[in-house]
Amino acid sequence: MAVLCGSCSKAPLPAVSPFDDPQVLAIVGEEKITKSDFERARVNRPIAPEALLDELIEHRTLVQTARERGYDRDPQHVAAVERMLANRVREGHRESQKVEVTDAEIASRYRAEQKKYTVPAKIRAAMIFVEATANFTEEKRAERRAAIEEARGKATKSPDQFPSLAAEYSYDQTTKFRGGDLGYLVEGMGAEELERPVINAAFGLKQIGDLSEIITTARGHYLVKLTEKIAASTRPLITVTPQIRATLQREKQLRFEQQMNTSMLANRRIEARRDRLPAGSPSPNTAAEPAPPTAPTLREP
Repeated sequence: MAVLCGSCSKAPLPAVSPFDDPQVLAIVGEEKITKSDFERARVNRPIAPEALLDELIEHRTLVQTARERGYDRDPQHVAAVERMLANRVREGHRESQKVEVTDAEIASRYRAEQKKYTVPAKIRAAMIFVEATANFTEEKRAERRAAIEEARGKATKSPDQFPSLAAEYSYDQTTKFRGGDLGYLVEGMGAEELERPVINAAFGLKQIGDLSEIITTARGHYLVKLTEKIAASTRPLITVTPQIRATLQREKQLRFEQQMNTSMLANRRIEARRDRLPAGSPSPNTAAEPAPPTAPTLREP
């Protein structure tokens, strides 16, 4: 016959502490901070161990508080996290594909785009400008015309005197005290505040030292002298190889990413009702979300 002892009770089981696990360094709420967490955090961090542990504890406390307040469910926060995850997938694609560009590919692109690497011809010229606008009297206009003709006659007889003649005759305050120098003019490009007939006349001069005829425009009269001439040239392949290589690498990487995106999209069930899209463009004040990768043809339900 069994005898029951009402006053007898089982001995309580010993409590299990998280710190019984030698890997645990701290407890924050229900979360553990382990030695592995600590080692990941201390990489390239010259900080005292105690200070780093305090930092980890504070961080986990802030994260738990944020979750308690529902910040992790905020739509903007969720969208930001999703964008980060999407970017991580793209980065993974880039890391998985080693893009190589061969010398033959570089040479082929160089030949195909040689015009892109051509340095246009340029010249350097000097001018004398005598103002004579339409509101001048006929007498004054004749006087200015005589002045530019006189300057041209002297420049023809004494070509080396052009700088001093510019200082004497020219009304252009920017160039007259530097010998009329216009600087370099590039073929096919305009020059700020320099009239097209003047540019055309300058490029029409053949030999260094040649002097133009008098050029008359609505502003007045010009005389142009060619002082330097540099022919067009093509940059050697060796100097543009790094630039072409980088371009080809970007193009190959983009094609690879597009292929990966197409493959991912093809493996998903995707349906869309484009007829439900709102009409019109988004408001300029509305922050636009990044566009997703181009999708294949989607099925309409």
